[in-house]
Amino acid sequence: MRRLLGDDAVSESDDMVVVNLPSGQSIVLAKSASSGLTSLLLRVRSFDDLGALFTTNGIEFEHDSEGRIAIDAAYACGTALRFTEDLPA
Repeated sequence: MRRLLGDDAVSESDDMVVVNLPSGQSIVLAKSASSGLTSLLLRVRSFDDLGALFTTNGIEFEHDSEGRIAIDAAYACGTALRFTEDLPA
Protein backbone atom coordinates (compact mmCIF):
# COMPACT_ATOMS: atom_id res chain seq x y z
CA MET A 1 0.00 0.00 0.00
CA ARG A 2 2.91 2.36 0.59
CA ARG A 3 3.85 2.23 -3.10
CA LEU A 4 0.22 2.76 -4.03
CA LEU A 5 -0.58 5.72 -1.73
CA GLY A 6 2.77 6.90 -0.36
CA ASP A 7 4.66 6.22 2.86
CA ASP A 8 2.70 8.78 4.90
CA ALA A 9 -0.64 7.16 4.00
CA VAL A 10 0.11 3.86 5.76
CA SER A 11 0.78 3.30 9.44
CA GLU A 12 1.34 -0.04 11.10
CA SER A 13 1.28 -1.37 14.65
CA ASP A 14 1.58 -4.86 16.13
CA ASP A 15 -2.10 -5.61 15.58
CA MET A 16 -3.30 -3.40 12.70
CA VAL A 17 -2.53 -1.51 9.52
CA VAL A 18 -4.24 1.85 8.89
CA VAL A 19 -4.51 3.16 5.33
CA ASN A 20 -5.44 6.83 4.92
CA LEU A 21 -7.01 7.54 1.52
CA PRO A 22 -6.77 10.83 -0.39
CA SER A 23 -10.54 11.23 0.13
CA GLY A 24 -9.97 11.55 3.87
CA GLN A 25 -11.33 8.08 4.60
CA SER A 26 -9.32 5.53 6.55
CA ILE A 27 -9.30 1.76 6.25
CA VAL A 28 -8.27 -0.20 9.33
CA LEU A 29 -7.08 -3.75 8.69
CA ALA A 30 -6.57 -6.06 11.66
CA LYS A 31 -3.54 -8.31 11.46
CA SER A 32 -4.28 -11.99 11.72
CA ALA A 33 -2.44 -15.26 11.29
CA SER A 34 -5.46 -16.63 9.41
CA SER A 35 -6.66 -15.67 5.95
CA GLY A 36 -8.63 -12.48 5.62
CA LEU A 37 -9.58 -10.13 2.83
CA THR A 38 -8.12 -11.56 -0.37
CA SER A 39 -9.50 -9.17 -2.99
CA LEU A 40 -11.30 -5.87 -3.21
CA LEU A 41 -13.14 -4.13 -6.07
CA LEU A 42 -12.94 -0.33 -6.04
CA ARG A 43 -14.67 2.15 -8.35
CA VAL A 44 -12.52 4.94 -9.80
CA ARG A 45 -13.33 7.97 -11.95
CA SER A 46 -10.66 7.40 -14.58
CA PHE A 47 -8.62 4.41 -15.70
CA ASP A 48 -6.25 6.86 -17.40
CA ASP A 49 -5.53 8.69 -14.14
CA LEU A 50 -5.22 5.42 -12.22
CA GLY A 51 -2.83 3.97 -14.79
CA ALA A 52 -0.71 7.12 -14.64
CA LEU A 53 -0.57 6.90 -10.83
CA PHE A 54 0.49 3.26 -10.93
CA THR A 55 3.13 3.94 -13.59
CA THR A 56 4.56 6.87 -11.61
CA ASN A 57 4.77 4.70 -8.47
CA GLY A 58 6.23 1.65 -10.22
CA ILE A 59 3.17 -0.54 -9.68
CA GLU A 60 2.58 -3.17 -12.35
CA PHE A 61 -1.04 -3.49 -13.48
CA GLU A 62 -3.08 -5.22 -16.14
CA HIS A 63 -6.57 -5.19 -17.60
CA ASP A 64 -8.37 -8.36 -16.57
CA SER A 65 -10.90 -10.37 -18.60
CA GLU A 66 -13.76 -8.20 -17.30
CA GLY A 67 -12.15 -4.95 -18.46
CA ARG A 68 -11.05 -3.93 -14.98
CA ILE A 69 -7.61 -2.81 -13.89
CA ALA A 70 -5.96 -5.32 -11.59
CA ILE A 71 -2.88 -5.17 -9.36
CA ASP A 72 -1.24 -8.06 -7.61
CA ALA A 73 -1.71 -8.61 -3.89
CA ALA A 74 2.02 -8.04 -3.35
CA TYR A 75 1.44 -4.31 -3.90
CA ALA A 76 -1.44 -4.00 -1.42
CA CYS A 77 -0.81 -5.76 1.91
CA GLY A 78 -1.74 -9.18 0.53
CA THR A 79 -5.06 -8.11 -1.00
CA ALA A 80 -5.51 -8.28 -4.77
CA LEU A 81 -7.10 -5.02 -5.93
CA ARG A 82 -9.43 -4.67 -8.92
CA PHE A 83 -10.63 -1.29 -10.17
CA THR A 84 -13.69 -0.49 -12.26
CA GLU A 85 -15.18 2.66 -13.72
CA ASP A 86 -18.68 1.17 -13.43
CA LEU A 87 -20.60 -0.25 -10.52
CA PRO A 88 -21.17 -4.01 -10.77
CA ALA A 89 -24.69 -5.12 -11.70
